[in-house]
Amino acid sequence: MGNRQSTLDFMTAGIRTACRRFRGRCAGSVAERRCQQHFKRLLTPWCDAVILESFTLHPKAFLGWMVLAGALNLCALALYWAGLFRPVPLFPALGLAFSLSALLMGVCEFLLYRRLIDPLFPQATSCNLYARRRAIHDVHRRIIFGGHADAAYEMRYFLPRQRRLLWPVTLGSVLGMLGLIVLQAALLALRLSNGAQALPTLRLGLAASIGAPFFIGILFFVNWRVVVDGANDNLSGCFTAMAVLKELSDQSVRYAHTEVCCLITGAEEAGLRGAQAFAQAHRDELAGVETVFIALDTLKDPAQLMVYPRGINGLQPNSPEAVKLLQRAAAAHGRSLPKARPYPGATDAEAFSRAGLAACSLCGVDQHPQRDYHTRYDTSGNVNPACLRQTLSICLEAVRIFDREGLGQRETALPQRESR
Repeated sequence: MGNRQSTLDFMTAGIRTACRRFRGRCAGSVAERRCQQHFKRLLTPWCDAVILESFTLHPKAFLGWMVLAGALNLCALALYWAGLFRPVPLFPALGLAFSLSALLMGVCEFLLYRRLIDPLFPQATSCNLYARRRAIHDVHRRIIFGGHADAAYEMRYFLPRQRRLLWPVTLGSVLGMLGLIVLQAALLALRLSNGAQALPTLRLGLAASIGAPFFIGILFFVNWRVVVDGANDNLSGCFTAMAVLKELSDQSVRYAHTEVCCLITGAEEAGLRGAQAFAQAHRDELAGVETVFIALDTLKDPAQLMVYPRGINGLQPNSPEAVKLLQRAAAAHGRSLPKARPYPGATDAEAFSRAGLAACSLCGVDQHPQRDYHTRYDTSGNVNPACLRQTLSICLEAVRIFDREGLGQRETALPQRESR
């Protein structure tokens, strides 16, 4: 019990230290890299290999599409008004192209987590941290626990005093865009068939302009000047993943044929860019033996601990076997681990699932935006030690079950004590 308390102290104190020393950890920042270097120093005594791998990205593309979409729709609205007064098809054609481009950006960048507009934004370099505690003999299985070192830009409409604007701005901008597309398409068809026909100009213009306040509002959805501390999202996941290796080292436990690893990604908040880079670079290696990746994210509320069978807005399935592994591990400690419903967003697990690897995520957060979710209130003072402790116990039990049975029902050697 004393050792486990020491590990819990390491986690909570480590989160406080990281929040204080590495502020502004947005994807591709100097602070993010320094934080990863700090994590590397922490992990080195417990692991056989700890490496930092750099990758390039365009970090503001994932959220920057909202700024571009809002601006394009405002331009489209101006072109629609011009098309009402000038009976030529050029104006509605351009406006329709602008609004369809905005829609395509939203579908690709957010709905599907596919890169579309990255080259339009500045390039940066981020890094992934990969730590391995090797097996005693040949590796037959590998389990990886992951967190992400980067922190999010603040979302203005998640702040308590502005939360009432979240759904009006979001839904208003989407519906306004779709309505504008329909009106522009109708006007273009009319101009192409009979450009001189009279129109109820004012009424149509006012109908299209309903979306204007929402297009303006979406421009300010992200506060690019504030990077949150990210204590829960996701230093909690980082330190829990590292604590698994610390516990194995402290107890001198090393498995005969199971390698236990920790992956701290960069740029998760930039659209899973770090996990995508790692899964792509290591896919053949990871697929060479039975491997499972467990993403640990936002471990704040033990009552909300759930396993996530789907991600990327519910469109990407994760591994059912990985889900069952975590549920069995939780049951061994007397608690149920329900399956989470599909939610807006994604975790690093989906990058691995998309690459054809077994993965799922374990989170402890209410998916309805909370006061500290992606806001300046995500500080170390909001960390919940009970959630960290319970998650660590589940992870350690998952390692034991995975070593014995893998993701199926095969048997392997029991863990052995390493010689000192």
